[in-house]
Amino acid sequence: MSQTQAAEYGMQKVALYKMMAARITAIENCKRYGDTEWEPRHQEELKKLLDFLPHGSGIDEDWTISIDRSNSERIVLSNSFHVMNEVGFYDGWIDFTVTIRPDFISGFKMNIKGRFSDYRWQGESIKEYLYQVLDFGLRESV
Repeated sequence: MSQTQAAEYGMQKVALYKMMAARITAIENCKRYGDTEWEPRHQEELKKLLDFLPHGSGIDEDWTISIDRSNSERIVLSNSFHVMNEVGFYDGWIDFTVTIRPDFISGFKMNIKGRFSDYRWQGESIKEYLYQVLDFGLRESV
């Protein structure tokens, strides 16, 4: 649906991280009030939002979200980065977890954890790259 079509139906595009947070809050509410009809619907819609996260250029696996560890105070995502060596051959994977928390100034703060130190010569640059592409991707309107 285009932005013009969305506007015609009274729908606005919203940043990806806000859409994810809204679905997680809806899932929390369903659990709190025992709504077994809508909880799986919200979970499916949340999983569809993962398709909007960055993919390619080393982020070659599918994104997962930990619904059990995510709540209205944080979103917990996981993926793997496909590392290349000095001569351009794939050399292994770095599994990483991204935790996103709300922030009054910037909208959200992000923390990325993984075994980046296993790749001393490029680990920190990979982590910085992930911060950049995820910051951009999470702020994109969907």
